[in-house]
Amino acid sequence: MEFTESKSIIKPHVFVLLEAALKASCNTEYNDNVREISMHFVECLADKNAKLISKNAQALDMVVRAAFQICAEDEKDFEDSYDNPIERSLDMLYNYAAECSSSRIFPVVMKYIHSCGVSNNPLERKAAIRVLGHISDTDTCME
Repeated sequence: MEFTESKSIIKPHVFVLLEAALKASCNTEYNDNVREISMHFVECLADKNAKLISKNAQALDMVVRAAFQICAEDEKDFEDSYDNPIERSLDMLYNYAAECSSSRIFPVVMKYIHSCGVSNNPLERKAAIRVLGHISDTDTCME
């Protein structure tokens, strides 16, 4: 993921790359490894382009929505390893919570925590609790 460090290459294409990586991350037909790598790529984009991404409300919403969608998948579909798409999506969201301005990221996260928390789907409710517990570990959450 070294090319993500070159802003001159990434900046003009960051939103197209972000959208494509999120689509791959959410596609349950893809191998778990492909999905995890695409989520890692999304994390790398946040490391170097957090300001740019957080200024675009639609992009931030796409990231959070994708993370919640993946967190709402059934754990039974994955092996008993820590490194699975659900855990990777939590890490991805944690990274965005740490890198982006809290005034921009947390309203979006809370919108999805609320909507998933009141859902009739037990997996979505579980995703809301998972995300809330995971991101509340960030120092940014205390600001």
